[in-house]
Amino acid sequence: MMAPSTVSILRSAGDLTIVCSKEGYNASSLIVSPSITQIQPKHFLFQGDSGASDDPITVPYYKATITLTLTAIVIPSPSN
Repeated sequence: MMAPSTVSILRSAGDLTIVCSKEGYNASSLIVSPSITQIQPKHFLFQGDSGASDDPITVPYYKATITLTLTAIVIPSPSN
């Protein structure tokens, strides 16, 4: 995959670990913990269902944009 790029991630309550590497650069990693938000539930009622609640549902989410920066490998100059 080439950077910048986009990756779709399924919703999860767990930490997201991102690891990137590229020739000539130090490998870099980042751990992102999800935040939570509340959304209104969709109501699909079927015959026999009762007690539909209007209470918000708490769901995890990750930021829409996450930036991970790679640093170039520095090769020391030979001493004379």
